[in-house]
Order: sequence, then C-alpha cells, then structure tokens
Amino acid sequence: MFTDLRIKNFRLFDDLKIDELRRVNLFVGKNNAGKTAVLEAVAMVAAGEDLDNARGFEIRAAHTDQRHKIDVDEQAKGKGPPPPIAVEYIPPNIDLADSDAERLIELRKQRRADDILNALRGIEPRIKSVPEVLVSEGSTKVFCDIGAQELMPLGLMGAGTTRILRLLVRMERPSASNAGNGRVCIVDEIDNGFHHETLGHMWQVLDEASRRNATQVFATTHSRECLEAAYKAIIDLDDLAIHRLETDRNGASRCVTLTREAIEGTMRHGFEVR
Repeated sequence: MFTDLRIKNFRLFDDLKIDELRRVNLFVGKNNAGKTAVLEAVAMVAAGEDLDNARGFEIRAAHTDQRHKIDVDEQAKGKGPPPPIAVEYIPPNIDLADSDAERLIELRKQRRADDILNALRGIEPRIKSVPEVLVSEGSTKVFCDIGAQELMPLGLMGAGTTRILRLLVRMERPSASNAGNGRVCIVDEIDNGFHHETLGHMWQVLDEASRRNATQVFATTHSRECLEAAYKAIIDLDDLAIHRLETDRNGASRCVTLTREAIEGTMRHGFEVR
C-alpha cells in the first residue's frame, strides 16, 4: 500500500506532497485544483508507465513493502521503475464497458457474484438475481431480472445501479491474479450517478470490496454529501483519509489531509469542500 506521494513539475503541480495515504483516499477541492492529475500520478507510479515522452517531471511514492519511484532522468539511463502494481481505473462516465461485462461473466462462472447481487439490491431492491450478460443485436448487453415478464436492460435500471455494478466488477480481483505488491483502484468522480441517499450504501460496498480484495482506493468528488457518507460508512476510520487540494497565498498547490475534527466541523457547519 502506498503511504505517501510526491509530485514535481507535473500538470499544475510544481511540488506537491501528499502524506498519510491510507486504504481509502478521497480527494476534494475546487474545479481545476488538480484532483484528476493526482489520480494520473498514482496510476503512473503504480503501473510503471513509460514516461520517455514526458521528460522533466518526477513522481515518487513510498510503499509499505518497497520504495516505488518514477524518475525520467533515471529511465533515460536505463533504470526503469519497479515491478508494476495492478491498477483498475474507473472513469466518471456511467456506461458499462464491454470489458466490465466480460468480468461479470467470469465472476458468475467462479460463483463469486453474491456480493454484487447484495450491492445492487441496496440500490434497486427489485433485482432478483445476478445480472445476465447476453448478446443482443450483435452487441453484448447486461440484463436484470426484476420479476417482470421479460429481463430489463441494465441501462433502464438507473444510473446508480449501473455505476455500482461497474465499481464492483472492477474492484473484484480475478481469482487467478497475484496481489504481489498490492492493488490500486482509481475512481474519478466516484459519486457520479448516485442519489445522495444511496451514497452511504455505495461507500459501505466499496469499503467491503477494498478489504476483500486487498485494494487501495483513490477517488475524487465535488460533493460534501459524498465526503460525509464516506466518513459515516467506512468501518475503520483509520483506513480513511480525506485530502483537500487547495492553493496557498503564494499561488502554489498544496494538499491538506483533514483531521477528524476538521471533517466533523465540515459536516456540522456545512462548509464547502469544493
């Protein structure tokens, strides 16, 4: 698991330090504060991406098992980054990708889809069984059984149902994979598609999946409701870190990891997190 991150000369960051990374990390801040750029940096340092065409920046991260580093100057000397950590990236859009449907098929084959069914029922109680993947009109589509005469296309079940299914199929580690140095799941605008009343359920499901699959989570949000739901739903608050990206008086970007007192003050007084 990554414990801290330093980003230099990347995107809008001259020198950004992020301490106290935990199993679940939620980044808040105004638009263009750099939340998505932080997710990019995490993905790069985890996956060991080739940076030959991006000379001039540096990303370092401390890991509980070893020191992970990406440094383009060292790469130029033939010193590559360490072995990659498995990365799952979930973009803001709601639609299910073909690869998500393929993963659902594998989870059904392995009889590992009960957790998915329970999670879906928290959003849509009418769902009777694990969604089915069928070929319709030449394309792969997902259908749900809600007790009607015909199966219901997933797209008609609401954005929250689709979004939580996508989160879970990406969070579930393939049975044949090796955790190795760990696993990272990156979710941009994690609350997209969810009604505010279902955010607590979403975080509970994500927390359980993170534990079950030994996966560290990095997510972003613009929503105070999403922050509050995470704080109330995560079982062990020592596993949760909420990081605020902001600009100091000199115009430099910085990251402030909120204390429990600061989070509770935000919740109590309704302070803006954007």
